[in-house]
Amino acid sequence: MLRARFRALTANSKQVRSEQIIAEVTRYQNEWGRGVIDVVREYPPEKPHSRYRRTHDLYGGWKVATRLTASSLITIINNEMHYAVRVHGDSAGKGQWIMHRSTGWLRLYDYLKRTEYNRNIRAIFRRNISSKGF
Repeated sequence: MLRARFRALTANSKQVRSEQIIAEVTRYQNEWGRGVIDVVREYPPEKPHSRYRRTHDLYGGWKVATRLTASSLITIINNEMHYAVRVHGDSAGKGQWIMHRSTGWLRLYDYLKRTEYNRNIRAIFRRNISSKGF
């Protein structure tokens, strides 16, 4: 199983625990997670004369969920297929088999490094906190 976790800190303070901020960050994290999935689940072109027939099980195995804890919102992007780490690597950039990288499979870690996730989360907090006069 492949799993990547992303945390938006909400600290235990009234201004950051506001329902509006939690709702907006949750919405953003879910949209962002679905966007990541849309990119990483795309299959590279098939090799000519390959005997392997794709099942597309990996494509359908992607899920995103956001969970609220006492101090953060956690977005989990995962793929339940047992071989997903071999194809895409893990969230730390490890585990992708060289044969999958050489055939064009995107490494999840490489894509995640390029996203604007942290900057966008901070902007949501700044916008909501300043609009409430904190």
